[in-house]
Amino acid sequence: MSAQPSHQPGSTHQEDETLLETLISTPLAPTKAWQKPIVLRSLDEHRRYALKGYRLRTWVDHWLHHAERLFGIAALLIFVAWAVDGPIRDWWHARHRRAACGAGPGLFARNGSRARIGAIYT
Repeated sequence: MSAQPSHQPGSTHQEDETLLETLISTPLAPTKAWQKPIVLRSLDEHRRYALKGYRLRTWVDHWLHHAERLFGIAALLIFVAWAVDGPIRDWWHARHRRAACGAGPGLFARNGSRARIGAIYT
């Protein structure tokens, strides 16, 4: 398929010639007003050009990034170990102690006094 110029119903051959003559006779803009052509670059090349004045990442930067991650994970593991060994373990043992003693929410009388279970008071 070849692209053919569309013929507008209202335009005539004379109008087309007048427009062409006008465009040819009009002087061009001064060369100082022209802009430089756009340079197409890959993403890496564009990054290198944009960060030209700054140092690029080296192997030291990569190792520091990995060390930061390692320390973050280590801190998280230490916190989890502390939480499991401390407050969570205390809560778990207190829950089992209550269950072993038979103390529960149903053993309290309605007036708030404690019920007696054998020789153990809860």
